[in-house]
Amino acid sequence: MKADNTAIDNAETADDVFSRTFGLCAALLRTFRDGGSPCKADLETAICAADLCLDLCGDSNGSEPNLLSGSTTASPSNSEIQSLAKPPGSTPPSSSTLRAATLPPELLRFVFGYVTGPIPKLDPHAASLQRAIEQRTLLSCAAVNWHWKQSATPLLWRDPHVVSRGAVKYLILGARLNKALGSDGSDCGRLKRGNGVARSPSSPFTSHQVQRLDLRDISLEEPKDTRLLRIIADTFPRLRVLRLHVGHFRQSTLNHIFSSCPDIDIFSLRGSAYQDSDRSRVRGNGDGGHRGVNGDESWDAVWSAAASPAFAGALCRLEGLDLYNVSYETHSSFHLLIQTSLGSSLRHLNLGRTWVVDEVIIAIARRCPELRGVWLEENIAITDASVSFLASACPHLETVKLRNCIGLTDVCIVEIARRCRNLQALGISYSRCSDGALRALARYSQNLHTLFMNDLSLESEDSVVELIQQRGAGLKSWGMCGCDVVSDRSITAISRICKQLEELDIGQCGDPDAGATITEDGIEELVKGCRKLKTLVVHDIDGLSEEYVETLGKRICTTQFWLEPPGW
Repeated sequence: MKADNTAIDNAETADDVFSRTFGLCAALLRTFRDGGSPCKADLETAICAADLCLDLCGDSNGSEPNLLSGSTTASPSNSEIQSLAKPPGSTPPSSSTLRAATLPPELLRFVFGYVTGPIPKLDPHAASLQRAIEQRTLLSCAAVNWHWKQSATPLLWRDPHVVSRGAVKYLILGARLNKALGSDGSDCGRLKRGNGVARSPSSPFTSHQVQRLDLRDISLEEPKDTRLLRIIADTFPRLRVLRLHVGHFRQSTLNHIFSSCPDIDIFSLRGSAYQDSDRSRVRGNGDGGHRGVNGDESWDAVWSAAASPAFAGALCRLEGLDLYNVSYETHSSFHLLIQTSLGSSLRHLNLGRTWVVDEVIIAIARRCPELRGVWLEENIAITDASVSFLASACPHLETVKLRNCIGLTDVCIVEIARRCRNLQALGISYSRCSDGALRALARYSQNLHTLFMNDLSLESEDSVVELIQQRGAGLKSWGMCGCDVVSDRSITAISRICKQLEELDIGQCGDPDAGATITEDGIEELVKGCRKLKTLVVHDIDGLSEEYVETLGKRICTTQFWLEPPGW
């Protein structure tokens, strides 16, 4: 069996991967039975697969459940990928192709770097499809020759695209196999050539090359997946970015992850923290506790730095932390550990839908004065007091999302605009902010390029026009859906001033009964004046006919857009 690694097939389940390996084991046993002598590469492959099965399945006492069931997570089909990434043909190579095959490694890495660009605003399936295409492209580059392989393989494995349990386990198996066969490739599979034997080129893939791992599409849950989580951490110790979705996650597991992967500086965790009420759900000893995978008794119910020193220490060094939808109300001790352990190195923080209170925001702001981005959407309990303190303690803020924070008013937005002079993106949709917030942004926010202010209760169109006149030249993305005061007056001002505008949402704007009307002529002037406009949302505007909206949709994108979630 050749030790060279292939692209991760996300559609392949764990049963498919290991059934093939068990077939190899059976073939080896038959070879021994018949008096043959299999090569060392095949032996190492079988041993690695068997060891991985043992690690995942647990011991014979059944202390952990069987983990070989595959995930039903949807993944891009081969037909979808091939429709967008046609494989290379069989045309004989030209002289230019031969020259490209010997380009210096520096140039090859520069060229291959364009394959793995940022993911645009796409639905999750389309984004997954694009990631799969990128991986297939890099795999094709790695298959050209040994020279290209050396440059393409590190990029291929730096951020592997995995959306199923089978893909994760296949990745672990490949890493273990390469480690067992040696990084120098001296024991790699052999290729027959005539009557002799030639060694295949060594594969440069090692587990240390995996630096980013995004497993948010795979719903894991403890204690069922505790072993898998620990094996992932042990297999890829050089991870710098880790994103997980884990139900009832435990501090002992997080402590093990950060102990094994000390270089993690960006961490995303979705799901729920293990707490006292979860003990009854878990098979335990006589007093209701749960015996950990290493035999230690781990309650994991009360989170503390003493119980998870590696995790608490890592929080001090993190640059990005994403805890979206990890509720503060039901996991208060977990959030207490977070707010008392974060350090000054933190640059980006996502606490959206965590239902945190003012005390949490103030405590974090004190410890993290260098914050650049904060996402606090749908935290209905926070007030102007905590957000104003955040603005004063973190003057370098560039991105602030406060969508649906119904306790906020103009007071905190004025503080943000006045103190955070490098503010670039702001979301205040569905809050209690009004004209005062817009006037403060017009006066102070010179670097503002993205603004979402949907469904604000504005008293006058004058504040909108003032914002356009003062900051419109720099705006690129603007959402103001449902603002009744907006009329052709604002639309005309946008067409004349906002020459850099790429996205605009004016759906449900205007109120003919109050004299605020948007007409088809105004929209035409807008499209003509804003040459860079790519997306224009105009649904449910009284002054526009359905026929006109349908015709406009054929000329320009009318799909809803939003303030991008953290991409770090």
